[in-house]
Amino acid sequence: MITECWPDLLRMAGSLKYGQATASLVVGKWSAASRQNTLAAALKEWGMLRRTLHAAKYLSDPARPTAGRSPGS
Repeated sequence: MITECWPDLLRMAGSLKYGQATASLVVGKWSAASRQNTLAAALKEWGMLRRTLHAAKYLSDPARPTAGRSPGS
């Protein structure tokens, strides 16, 4: 789904970055749209992917603190 909507996601990101649209406007448009909005679903899927990648990177870091180990040891 992300690949299908990628051009639209980039267009939306550019509009937000360059001030042609505000985040509140985008959220308002999605709230008013039907539940079947593919762009909103693609953005949600992208967010889940980013969170998964972040968690995997964090959990695989050997320097991260774990239970039973103090940060200074």
